[in-house]
Amino acid sequence: RLAAGLGDLVEVQATGILLSAVDNASGTEYDFGDWTLGTKIRLFTERGKRPATALLWEVKVPLASSGDGVGTDEADFFVHVLWSKHFGERNRLDVNVGGGFLGDPTKSSSQDDVVIFGAAWSGHLSDKNVIGVELLARDGFKENDSPALLRGIYRHITGRWSISAAVAAGLNGDADDFAVDLFVRRQFQPWTPSSTVTMSLQ
Repeated sequence: RLAAGLGDLVEVQATGILLSAVDNASGTEYDFGDWTLGTKIRLFTERGKRPATALLWEVKVPLASSGDGVGTDEADFFVHVLWSKHFGERNRLDVNVGGGFLGDPTKSSSQDDVVIFGAAWSGHLSDKNVIGVELLARDGFKENDSPALLRGIYRHITGRWSISAAVAAGLNGDADDFAVDLFVRRQFQPWTPSSTVTMSLQ
């Protein structure tokens, strides 16, 4: 994942998989994964009881092939409203409500619309250690299209580097039963300090 802040109001994002491996009857298939490109625009800063508010538009670029089971060969579109609010100096609540317009690879000229919800709490144990819990859910109109999961996260911060470990459990039959994720993040500034561009790689 690559994110670049363009000034104080706009952030551009690119999220995807560089290489996927899928085992099937004919062996192991390797392919690039799909990539999602997004633009986030801040509407309001946090002030008093008012949370910070932003809009996020995303499009999934179908780089992977559905023939080998890696991708869907469909472009998907998403729009989100994001809210963020601090409670004291060490606690933060983030809420995401949005919608997705997904192509259906099994039917020509077909579309699958979904509602997306996410809520996350994070708290600082210290300046370098953060814990959090998040709920992620999606509600679609088709069978097996409404996964929901709960994930716990621990993050250790060292300067511009951070390492995060997450454990997730599915809350219904549409979600994976169990998952473990590991993230490494690095913030860097490729231009001079007077530049308004900052970037992070995760």
